[in-house]
Amino acid sequence: MINRSIPLIVIVFILYFHFPGKAQQNKEEIDRLTAFAKIAGAIRYFSPTDMVDSILLSPGWDAVMVRGVQLSRGAKTEKEFADSIVKFFLPLEPSLKVTYGKQHLTSPPPKEVKNLVVSKQHRGLDLYSNSNSIYKSIRLNRRSWLSDLWLNYYRLLNIRIPEGLEGKPFKIKFSYSSEKSRLIQTFQNHKLKADHHLSEEKGFFYFTDSIPEHAKNLGIDLGIMDDTGNFDISTDSIIISDRSFSIKELTEKEYKDQPQYTMRLIENDQKLFEEENQIGDSLSLHLSNNLSISFPLAVFADEKHTYPRPISSFVDGPYFKKLPFPLMNPENLKDLNTRIANVISIWNIFQIAYVYNTLSDKEAEDLLRNTLAEVIASDNQLEYDLSLRKMLHAYQDAHIFFNNPLTDHLYTHTVPITIIHIDGNYYIQNIHNESLKGQLNIGDQLFSIDAQSIPELCKTQKYFGSGSKANLIVRAGEFNLLYGQENSVAKLIFKDSKTKKQKSVESVRNYQQKDRFIYTSFLDRTDNRLLNDSTYYFNYSSNPVNDTLLNYIDDPEMHIIFDLRGYLNRDVEEKNLISKLVRDTLVSDHFLYYHILSPNNKKFEVVKDYLVPANNHPKAKFYFLASESTQSAPESILDMVKFGKIGPIIGKPTAGANGNINTLILPGGIQITFSGLKVVNSDGSQHHLIGVKPDVEVGYTLEDVKTGNDPFIEKALEMISKGMY
Repeated sequence: MINRSIPLIVIVFILYFHFPGKAQQNKEEIDRLTAFAKIAGAIRYFSPTDMVDSILLSPGWDAVMVRGVQLSRGAKTEKEFADSIVKFFLPLEPSLKVTYGKQHLTSPPPKEVKNLVVSKQHRGLDLYSNSNSIYKSIRLNRRSWLSDLWLNYYRLLNIRIPEGLEGKPFKIKFSYSSEKSRLIQTFQNHKLKADHHLSEEKGFFYFTDSIPEHAKNLGIDLGIMDDTGNFDISTDSIIISDRSFSIKELTEKEYKDQPQYTMRLIENDQKLFEEENQIGDSLSLHLSNNLSISFPLAVFADEKHTYPRPISSFVDGPYFKKLPFPLMNPENLKDLNTRIANVISIWNIFQIAYVYNTLSDKEAEDLLRNTLAEVIASDNQLEYDLSLRKMLHAYQDAHIFFNNPLTDHLYTHTVPITIIHIDGNYYIQNIHNESLKGQLNIGDQLFSIDAQSIPELCKTQKYFGSGSKANLIVRAGEFNLLYGQENSVAKLIFKDSKTKKQKSVESVRNYQQKDRFIYTSFLDRTDNRLLNDSTYYFNYSSNPVNDTLLNYIDDPEMHIIFDLRGYLNRDVEEKNLISKLVRDTLVSDHFLYYHILSPNNKKFEVVKDYLVPANNHPKAKFYFLASESTQSAPESILDMVKFGKIGPIIGKPTAGANGNINTLILPGGIQITFSGLKVVNSDGSQHHLIGVKPDVEVGYTLEDVKTGNDPFIEKALEMISKGMY
């Protein structure tokens, strides 16, 4: 017995001493990564230096984040980590101050006073993934390297080349008028060809080059900002191989090819709002009992450089190592450092720019640390995927949509049935496969999927949605519960609605819902139609605006039921249908932009929303249907309906998810959307997670499901028949 106990004692001894050591090692690694996350986010988004801005172009901040994670994980002590922070960030932010204990690891650079002050402003956060300029990040007295993304291009020159002059040298004289000095740069295939310095008032400049070989047309596009001011440019002649031609005679009306050249009007970024950081403003971070950093939020500059200049060239810095694959390549996600860097990037974005963030500093840090711990311990992409979903779920935003190219294929198809949530359970609402109709009934209760009970499955399934409880039921439940990989077999257990007995059914996931996340009701017919002689039904989500609807809107004898149980089709937005329902202008203050100068200096700026009537004709009586799946733009419409007393809202409170989305794209092709613009109800009350409350609350019952009845429409018809408006 004694001899047999010895190995057991040895094992216990090893476990006792090994695992605490491993746990401590993991904690220290997460300590370093958490500190790096805070430093990297602060410098990336708030340091105003030219060096920080230049990294946007090459190698890109995503590559910098990956390299920083690698160095942070490699540090064996906190002091070694602090030293690596100095080496890593000082070439980007020369004024960075790093203190470890009582030791100053960096020396203050000499002050260099210049004629300009550069600082950052953010309206939301420009993630360079949107085609609009709702969210924008700029540097005062500077032109950001990626400002060209926001240029609006139009065809300045579009001419045919006279026969036989292909490949010949040409000269074009451009005349201009401008209220200030400007710079125009001409590019060919993104390669700079010429600088044209324009003086104030009027003048001209020449552009000379050779026509591309075999070119039949010559096109030049001009890119300018929205707020360019007074500026005009034109040309009337071109000289090709010493022969002069009239531009008017050579001009082609149609654009047959991409332009050979682009001209860009190069200007400093324009101020987004009045408040700005000043010399002396700084950002300080207390990272641990021993480690703290700070750097200025505004620096001196001249026309060429920000100051102080770095002691060592940031081009030679340790971060100038590009990602092993192009940004969107999923192969990047096989690297643990990249996966960790993505977590840090997500966390920073939500800390800085997510408008509905209610997490305290401690809750936010705990979320980061827990996610990092899970990711480091994860063995595969599915575990990583779930860790990110759990992290995003914590922010409670139904505008969060998450795509991972390595796992998206696992959630593409569903069993050919539609389910609905009623009183805590899921029931069959519709059957889309004839062979299943012999095995299943409308109203059968779903008990389990692939040997997991619904309550057990929902413990994980809830992370496939975010936002209000009602929205989780719709998004994670009704829209996602049965989804899986195409042609995978689902083993389902139901309670038969007729016999009350359990039954097992196997079905192949080979069906896709049309407009998976935006279907409205489960009506067999969602087309625009008369429900009776004086009542017209219009589906906002799936049907275009037609003349019949427009005529009925201006007919005071008619009643119109507008179904907004879903999203909006583009035609409804383009034709601004809501403006045709009012007779007086409505003004509300429910859109709020985020103005950001630092993590601790953020405020909302109200933007008024105007609803101007299309006409003042007498109107029909309007009724609006809403549900938990009503989200975003339809919620704005329903808020106007409620605020302007346009008609009663019937149904359920909406999703409570409104405000223009922002999009984050990460290495490996991961894409995440979130609310970047805050919305409150027009009466000033909270909209997020609450939504627009109906005037008359109605919901589905199990009997409605079995009989195919739509209680929303029935309630509207009842109110119409009783003259309730």
